[in-house]
Amino acid sequence: MKYHLYLIVFLFLALIGCRKSQHSQNTMSAILSPDSLHYINEFIGEKPMAVDLWNTEPLQSELKKILGNQFDSFLQDVASAQELKRDQVIYTIAALSDSLTEIKGYTVALFDTAINKVEVFFLKNKEARNFQSEGEGLYIPDEVRNLMYQYLNWNVYEGILPCADCEGIKTELALEPIQNQTDGRYFLQQTYLYTDNAVKTFQWEGVYSIQHESAQISSDTVYQIKRNQPVDMLYFSKMAESNLEFLDNNPRGKKSDGPLILEKKKLPPSPPQERNSGSLFY
Repeated sequence: MKYHLYLIVFLFLALIGCRKSQHSQNTMSAILSPDSLHYINEFIGEKPMAVDLWNTEPLQSELKKILGNQFDSFLQDVASAQELKRDQVIYTIAALSDSLTEIKGYTVALFDTAINKVEVFFLKNKEARNFQSEGEGLYIPDEVRNLMYQYLNWNVYEGILPCADCEGIKTELALEPIQNQTDGRYFLQQTYLYTDNAVKTFQWEGVYSIQHESAQISSDTVYQIKRNQPVDMLYFSKMAESNLEFLDNNPRGKKSDGPLILEKKKLPPSPPQERNSGSLFY
């Protein structure tokens, strides 16, 4: 009887040890996954070319996958990319120029090492194109957004809108100028501010249109922001002093209480960039 008891205990401990070993192997496998981009964290503060970043794996394979025939042009663009920085994601910016005096565009690379995703922006010929890993686009850092707004000549508005269950919603809305077309592109960032200093930030991009309403609002120009098509709409009316008044989801007048004004933002000057001469342009 005692022998059987010892045998049961031995088998139980062996089973636990086996599961622990298997769990450790699985954990180690996840940490050392060949698809992990976590190693890029070690290069923050370094210039990509100085650490031969673009030749490392699995980054190079992912870039080739998302860029296709644009990969060689990308490598030429980022030959003088600035040091890697972090603002929720890791990023680097390369300024492009065909002379020593004038910047003609930018190439930006973003890396989210927590989810192993990459996104590349080409800002050329006053247009923006992006290539990304599967799934939603990555968070766009403040420096990159301001650079894009300036280069594309977008109008940017900011302010704090009322919130039902937080201290306020810090809002940044950027609008592509509409000229002959009926709609334009927008970028919206909203940060929910809480009393415990916690924040939640969300970003949307898409298409907006202009509606002309003659209802109880201060302007007959109303911007319709299609946040999550087709049901989730936001409306802003243009004010005389070039600010925007938030109308919530009601194009004929505001429903929310509290301050509802987004003021036009004066963008900071572009930071000095090392220029990469001789780059190809689209």
